[in-house]
Amino acid sequence: MKRIIYCLFVLPLVFMYQSMASQPASAHGTAYRVIDGNATITAEFFYSDNEPMRYAEVLVFGPDDENVEYQNGRTDQMGRFAFFPQMPGTWRIEVNDGVGHAVHAGFEVNRRGADGTGLKNTPVVRNSLLGETSLFTRIILGLSLMVNLFLGLYVWKRVGISRKR
Repeated sequence: MKRIIYCLFVLPLVFMYQSMASQPASAHGTAYRVIDGNATITAEFFYSDNEPMRYAEVLVFGPDDENVEYQNGRTDQMGRFAFFPQMPGTWRIEVNDGVGHAVHAGFEVNRRGADGTGLKNTPVVRNSLLGETSLFTRIILGLSLMVNLFLGLYVWKRVGISRKR
């Protein structure tokens, strides 16, 4: 009887915890990096295997209006896109390759210099539930999930066999 209670209550709780704590799987994820931190924002967009997002659609949104695009265009052959922000604040870039891969990047642009001229930008850190994890950690988490699923099925099968006896 204890095994049945274990299977009915404890295992579903474990499965729910694992499903909420895991990050979405991406066989072909995307990312970006800032090429330089000067007044012009130049970013490089790429897939998880470091292949550039060539000729992907780019939308730039300024800090004054987040619903109206400031600029649009496409990345070049190397997956790069550059623009010159006209005011300080948080700028948002959305890149979409048209086949389901997208990147949402944010940049904080601040004034610099004693006379208030010139702009300096810094990338806004993307937040996620588990933070930025390495590929090794993602592989270990995926293998752990599969092992736990098979162990759960094994326990379920053993409880079913013991009930039939």
